[in-house]
Amino acid sequence: MALPSVYSLIPHLPVLRHQLTRSLDFRGDAFRNAHFQLELLPYCLGAASAALETLISEIQTIVSENLSSEPPETQAIILPKPEVTARLSYQVDHFLDAARRTQNAWIPYLSRRFNLSLPISLSALTNRLESRDLGLPEEIRRALTEYWERHGKRLKDYRDLSQHHALVLSEARVFRAADGTPSIWLTLPHNPEVKSSSQLSFENPNVHASSYVREQYCELVAFSYWLCEVLIEESTDRTKASFARVPRTWIGPSVQGHPMPTESSVAQELNERIATLGLS
Repeated sequence: MALPSVYSLIPHLPVLRHQLTRSLDFRGDAFRNAHFQLELLPYCLGAASAALETLISEIQTIVSENLSSEPPETQAIILPKPEVTARLSYQVDHFLDAARRTQNAWIPYLSRRFNLSLPISLSALTNRLESRDLGLPEEIRRALTEYWERHGKRLKDYRDLSQHHALVLSEARVFRAADGTPSIWLTLPHNPEVKSSSQLSFENPNVHASSYVREQYCELVAFSYWLCEVLIEESTDRTKASFARVPRTWIGPSVQGHPMPTESSVAQELNERIATLGLS
C-alpha cells in the first residue's frame, strides 16, 4: 500500500514556502531558520502518512495470518498474542505523534505570513484565540477554532494518553463477519480525556482505530491544503514551485561515514552488552 505523497496532495505547498522565504538571504541564518521551520509541515504529514500505511499493512498481515482461507462453519474470534497487537499499537502511537506535530507545524506558516509572534502549539494558540484575535484574519481564526473543536483537541487527548498514561489501543480480535468478510476489532477509548486510566472505556460506542486514524489523516491533509491556499498571495502561479534544499551540514571529499549496520551485528552487540551486566 502506498498513499499519495504530500506534495501530490498539496502541490502548492512548495510555492508558499518559496514566497515566505524569498526575501531572505539564502546564505544567512534567517533563511536557514525559516527553511528548517517550514519543512516540518511536509515532513510531519509524511510521517503521519507512513504510520497509516504501515498500520493498514500490519492489520492485513495479522488478519491473513490468523484466518484460514476458507470461512469456518462456526464463527471463531481469535485473540492474537500481545506482541502481535503491539505491532499495531506502535503505528497508532507513531501516527498520533506525527499528527500532533503536523498541527503545530501550521503555526510557522501563519507567523511568517502575517509577521506575528504566536504560541508554538496549536493547543495554546486556540486557547489564546478564545479571548483575542492575535492579529490573525477572522477567516483563519474561525477555521482554526472549528478544526480544534471538531478534531484537534480529541487527537491531542489521544496523544497525551499514549505518552503519559496508558497504551492507547484495545486488544486486537480477528474474526469473519456474518457475511464472511475478514475483520478486526481494534478500538481506541471513546473517553481519552479522562485523568484516570482505569476509567478508560473501549466500547459502547466503539472507536475503531483504523477508521479514526484514516479520518484524522484526511482532516490534516484537508486543513493543510486549505491553509496553504489562503496563505498564498493572489494571482500566483501555483504550478511554479521553487524553494532551496538546505543541508544541515556540508559534506566534503574527506567525509568519514559509518559502516552499514545489520540486524545480526546489532543483536550481537546487544547480547554482548547484556552479558557484561551479568544478566545472562
